[in-house]
Amino acid sequence: MPVTDRFVFSDPVLLKSIPVHLAIPEKERVRSVLFVMHGTLRNAAEYRDAWAPAARAAGALLLVPEFSKRDFPGGLYNRGNVMGLSDDAPQAREAWTFGAIERLFTEAQKRWKLTQETYDLYGHSAGGQFVHRFVLFMPEARLRRAVAANAGYYTLPTLAPTERFPFGLSNAPGTTERSLSRALSRNLTVLLGEEDTDPNDPDLYRSVEADRQGLTRLARGKNFYSVARTEAALRSCTLAWKLQTVSGVGHSNTRMAPAAARLLFSEI
Repeated sequence: MPVTDRFVFSDPVLLKSIPVHLAIPEKERVRSVLFVMHGTLRNAAEYRDAWAPAARAAGALLLVPEFSKRDFPGGLYNRGNVMGLSDDAPQAREAWTFGAIERLFTEAQKRWKLTQETYDLYGHSAGGQFVHRFVLFMPEARLRRAVAANAGYYTLPTLAPTERFPFGLSNAPGTTERSLSRALSRNLTVLLGEEDTDPNDPDLYRSVEADRQGLTRLARGKNFYSVARTEAALRSCTLAWKLQTVSGVGHSNTRMAPAAARLLFSEI
């Protein structure tokens, strides 16, 4: 049965009104906070409905912000507005869409009188792009666990001059050796459907740079994790990221969600 709970968060920095679809534990206290990031269809209510049963069973406060195409077109959502709509104009940190999650968490702490000091973050497809870039650009965030599922393409965790945003970090604002090392130490799981292997999927982003990462979402996700391992070794820093695949699943949030829920709701 669809859930109808929602409120509107007025972001004081971005000056945008962001609808937030939610599900609240029915009987027990809130044991964790989970943000779920929708895909390119901006169908936040559907993502909330898909996640609500598992979240409520785990005692998690589920928050699904809706980044509309009107207010957050193109890269202003899945690429966080780090380099503007055309990826050629570095934006001030205050303009990054990623910061809305931190401010929304502060709002949730006040609204529900939460004792939690951290939150979890999951995204699928374009939402998976948002999540892995959030980890890269917001390594200081109050994040406990993150899961990026079936992203279409990646910002590789490297400062190599040949890898420019959105495919790498070399020209992106705010990225340093220190920030990259911190990002590699955060708890991120790259979650991939083993059947997400259609190179002709009309929704799969194609370009010379993206295709260098692989010709399918599965290949690109594995390449992203491989680059992370190499970069962590070069810096002699701890890599806390993990790679996990889900058998028999293609490009589907509802079918990826159970595996993600096991990762996010364990040990709560």
